[in-house]
Amino acid sequence: MSASGFFAYPEGRALVSDAILGAAELAQSKDIRLKLWQKVNITGFKLDNLIRDQIRSADFLAADITYPNCNVVYEIAYAIALGVPVIPTINTAIEKAVSGVIRIGLFDTIGWAQYNNASELNDKIQLWEANAWTGQYIKHKDHGQPLFILDSLKKTDFRNHIFHAVENSHVKYRFFDPTQVPRLTAAQAISEISSSSGVIVPFLDNEITDAAIHNLRAAFVLGLSHGFGIEPLAIQYENGPAPLDYRDFVTNSTFRKETENHVEKYCASTLVWNQSAAFRNLRSEPGLLGDIDLGSPTAENEIQKLGYYFVRTAEFARALRAEGAVVIGRKGSGKSAVFFQISEMVSKDRRSCIVDLRPASHNLSEMREALFGIVTAGVFDHTIYAF
Repeated sequence: MSASGFFAYPEGRALVSDAILGAAELAQSKDIRLKLWQKVNITGFKLDNLIRDQIRSADFLAADITYPNCNVVYEIAYAIALGVPVIPTINTAIEKAVSGVIRIGLFDTIGWAQYNNASELNDKIQLWEANAWTGQYIKHKDHGQPLFILDSLKKTDFRNHIFHAVENSHVKYRFFDPTQVPRLTAAQAISEISSSSGVIVPFLDNEITDAAIHNLRAAFVLGLSHGFGIEPLAIQYENGPAPLDYRDFVTNSTFRKETENHVEKYCASTLVWNQSAAFRNLRSEPGLLGDIDLGSPTAENEIQKLGYYFVRTAEFARALRAEGAVVIGRKGSGKSAVFFQISEMVSKDRRSCIVDLRPASHNLSEMREALFGIVTAGVFDHTIYAF
């Protein structure tokens, strides 16, 4: 039986494109019809819509990641969310191609097809049913924390304005922070996006540290969102050009109030979407891996579920009795979990005033507002001065 495949690859890379063109010619003599994105007739049509239509109708997607490209990464994620089998390919004749993919972290644990020339690439394509993989990490919708935010390594004002607006909207959210977890894997991204009602994806200017890797992650998250039928907020500062596959989906912002308005409106919409049932139009069932949930490595992403499995240790009891002023421990030892559980217990006492001072959104201003109505002027001035 013949099969149809769509091949996504970056433009302007001769060694890669020549091998792909050669493999496409060799494949025509077999039972596989391989369509290249450059061969799509775009006259009078929107290119991004045509690409998505080609992926949706294909039996599999081949995508070259030798030179990681935002358009290609978006298309891989879109195919994964639709349940279309994906074959990532890497030309190992290119020096440091594999190490470059590993450095990004999205695909280094899920495998790819390696080739050096058109003949080797054709051999891998012919075995697409054995080499391709589909997303197996889909999760049920998280109604307790319905919003997911892709955080950046450097906490710029633009990023802080986004988080501040989300905090003010009172929507519970989960987030990926590269300062806490350096790698966003494909499996983690699939789990996070499939369980979300809303997704906020900031795109960064190329001058910002880690922007290249962040924007590749952003393209992957955006592709998953569109494939899962989630309406994301893709937002960037100023009016830099975005990749073609999703240029029309990116919202531009040029000052703080505009950023906060976009985010606040989106958060209100997320609350509405959270009330609707999730619908996943997939070609296959998620399988066993989709039913296994080991939780998140970050307590902030499981605030609503924490009480179901939290173990009240001796350290927790000491912190609750306020026997010490500082809780210390290595990453993942449970410091945040202790804080959230104590905060929940103490907040039941109406005489207590709890202010969550996380660096996410400059909450000192919120502490000032919380103190203003409950302490005397002298205590207020002394506290603000101390901070």
